[in-house]
Amino acid sequence: MPQVQRVQIRAAAMLWDQDCLLLQAPVDHPVRWAVPGGHVETGETTVTCLKREFIEEMDLRIDPQKLMYVHEHFYCDEGISTQEYGFYWSCTSPHPSSELRDRTARPVETHMLFRWVPRNEMDQWKILPDFLSKALLETSLELRFFSSQMT
Repeated sequence: MPQVQRVQIRAAAMLWDQDCLLLQAPVDHPVRWAVPGGHVETGETTVTCLKREFIEEMDLRIDPQKLMYVHEHFYCDEGISTQEYGFYWSCTSPHPSSELRDRTARPVETHMLFRWVPRNEMDQWKILPDFLSKALLETSLELRFFSSQMT
């Protein structure tokens, strides 16, 4: 493995509505999907990061409820060897379902696409990181740790 040049922390929200999970993808590459979130800024907690990101991207309030997964990920991003720690939170929102769907259909940040994916269709989507698709279908309520390396 190449020497790590950058370490970063990502917070991600698993927000469900009517048995559908909210996913995001870049407008210019809508093939690889992930749960919404973002990089934690210096001095910021993962919970604060998620709340900030949802306000910035969709003008939505969310309430992170439980830390579900921690993912250690080694990858190369634009030629930079990166070690990333992802904290995946189960979240709720005080917004009614119709408002959730309306705000994600017309996001504030137009460089991202947002989709509500039914649980029974998740296997048809390329959801990153790879561990997440399977983990989301399991019913474990215990905190789980995953690690993946560059190949």
